[in-house]
Amino acid sequence: MTDQIPAALIDTAILALFSVRRDGATLCPSDIARHIGGEDWRDIMPLIHRHVKAKARLGALRLTQKGMTVQPDDLQGVYRIARPAKGLIDKA
Repeated sequence: MTDQIPAALIDTAILALFSVRRDGATLCPSDIARHIGGEDWRDIMPLIHRHVKAKARLGALRLTQKGMTVQPDDLQGVYRIARPAKGLIDKA
């Protein structure tokens, strides 16, 4: 299943989840996986992690730990996904 999920679907899920959250709210990677994968959400977590890290490298998303922006390659442990400071996710 994980190889069959297009990047555009993940982007759409991220935008949909942000659209119902207040400004400044963040997402957990599992929020995105649950939105797309339903009961099988755990199976797609590696794909979600890779996707949001790639988007963060392009500046389309921000990754945070304890409220501080963290570079994707410096992540260790639990993190949250935030809107970029400027622009939209579909920038990349």
